[in-house]
Amino acid sequence: MKEYKKTIIISGASGCGKSSVALELYSQINQFDLLHQKLVTKFIEGDDLHSMGNIRKMSSGIPLNDEDRIKWLKLIYKTIYESDANLNIATCSLLKKKYRDFIIGEKRKRNSNNIDIFFLYCDYEKTVKRVQNRSNHFMKENMLRSQFDILELPNEDDEQYCHVINVNNKTIQQIVNEIHRKILPSAVEQST
Repeated sequence: MKEYKKTIIISGASGCGKSSVALELYSQINQFDLLHQKLVTKFIEGDDLHSMGNIRKMSSGIPLNDEDRIKWLKLIYKTIYESDANLNIATCSLLKKKYRDFIIGEKRKRNSNNIDIFFLYCDYEKTVKRVQNRSNHFMKENMLRSQFDILELPNEDDEQYCHVINVNNKTIQQIVNEIHRKILPSAVEQST
């Protein structure tokens, strides 16, 4: 098998569906791969990599600052680049361009095919309803405004590795289908 490493990051504000989309994508790729056995995939849930201090802060309604986020991003970066998988599917909010640039890092500049970020965008009002309907998550509705306040929607002309998907009124499967159409054929082809 040809050595190949690809990372797909599903990003966006809390409540946009990052984890649901990433898990469905991961599940579908693994089902496909059971037949072909050419990919070693790994799912990386960014929320699981937050420090207890970050979780306590957010649970208390205090937004993370850049210093809090950079420590978290460093751990995500390390987890992605130390992974033995040749296809990583990760979640991470990446709300600002500088956060996306940090994750992309120097390695991305040298290999144009190794990371794609899918930024899920949902209107604030719809995102609030989604957050209200979930339980057992440290990010609550009162924190959502702070994320939208700092959100820098990717400019696909400037950030070619980013694909913005408007998820308003779309099912998880419709979003996953969009991702499949954009990049997965090339990932599967290159792994053979």
